[in-house]
Amino acid sequence: MATLVEVLYEESIEVVQYLLEQGEVSYSNTLGSAVPKIVLLAAASYLETEVCRHINEFYGEVTRQQNEAVAFVNNKAISRQYHTFFDWKKGKASPFFGLFGEDVLSYFKVQMMSDVDLAAAVKDFCSLGNLRNQLVHGNYAAFALEKTAQEVFVLYKSASRFVERIPELIRHPSFASGEGT
Repeated sequence: MATLVEVLYEESIEVVQYLLEQGEVSYSNTLGSAVPKIVLLAAASYLETEVCRHINEFYGEVTRQQNEAVAFVNNKAISRQYHTFFDWKKGKASPFFGLFGEDVLSYFKVQMMSDVDLAAAVKDFCSLGNLRNQLVHGNYAAFALEKTAQEVFVLYKSASRFVERIPELIRHPSFASGEGT
């Protein structure tokens, strides 16, 4: 099933192409130059909600769904803190995994060294987050995003593979055996 980001990307590209086919070159170019920014914001926003959902699910699991504990973690540790979890500029997710303790951080580092696909997905995730930060904290209208919509979408697809692995990465092997977090 396609995510809303995938639908937005595909529909935006179709509209740009339709305008071009209708001879509306100027409108097509105007919309076409905005689509990469739109896809970037949609992708980064979607990934943020997914990361936060994984964290909430994890804390629901470890607290045996004690709503008060999950609410506390969401309100004080997750809400409005997401952008502090990662080192966007350096392209590192280690700070995030370090928040779960040394066992999780060590497991993540081992996975990063042994899985080139994961390493690439983390790099793309951080690149997407860094671009998003530049876009929203700079002058949005004047920001020159030097990527096409397709290039942003490719980053999103790769970054999604990292986000999909977060539940496994924070529930490292010692967690499953009851030794860890």
